Amino acid sequence: LGEHLKELGAEGVTLIASGPVGVSPLHAAPWTENGSMVCLLDHFQVRSAPSASLQAVCLKRARNVEGLEPSLLALGNPDLEDPKWNLPGAEDEVRGIESQFSPERCKVALRNEATADFFLRNVSGVTHLHLACHASGSLFDYGAAPLHLADRSISGDELERLPISARVSVLSACQTAQLDMANLPDEVSSMSTALLVAGSCAVVATQWPVGDEAAALLMDRFYEELIENGAEVGEALRRAQLWL
Repeated sequence: LGEHLKELGAEGVTLIASGPVGVSPLHAAPWTENGSMVCLLDHFQVRSAPSASLQAVCLKRARNVEGLEPSLLALGNPDLEDPKWNLPGAEDEVRGIESQFSPERCKVALRNEATADFFLRNVSGVTHLHLACHASGSLFDYGAAPLHLADRSISGDELERLPISARVSVLSACQTAQLDMANLPDEVSSMSTALLVAGSCAVVATQWPVGDEAAALLMDRFYEELIENGAEVGEALRRAQLWL
């Protein structure tokens, strides 16, 4: 695939992976080149999509929101009433991201204020949605896989029905892009797919558990590239990953 993309002179690629391949980190799959280990991410902007048709819809959405002043809805480290679930790095992550936006264009909630009620009241109309919290992946029913907020959890099924129109939604939580194995060999479905179905133009999500501090560093750099440097979502993530 890397050789073919180079022959085409491509700068990026959208991967539409079905079945178990969908849980593989294809962007980081290594091969040897001139005596060194490299991966797709070293050479190309790598995106994933559940289907070409949904990708086309998302590209159209992105064109429709071009030029809008950035606005942020962010929830971080919801209080789950158990010290082992505390994510202090997520609070730093959200505060760092908040500094990239105009104060009057930010709605931020941390700890016991990071509730599903706050999320549902403010999700409509924002250009950037960021959730730095715990989530539970599910290989067999992504619709039931929840995002854990301070007052209650929100499932993939509920996310699908929300009035989301964000330029990018970030699920900085564990296993939010883990696919639903029960639907194989159909299109890959996950919590990130639910946000695309709801109306988001793009989603950044995780396929496995992530480190609290590493995620904060990655996201801070991602938003710097996205907001300050004007990079596209996929390229902003790639630059942040290579930097980290």
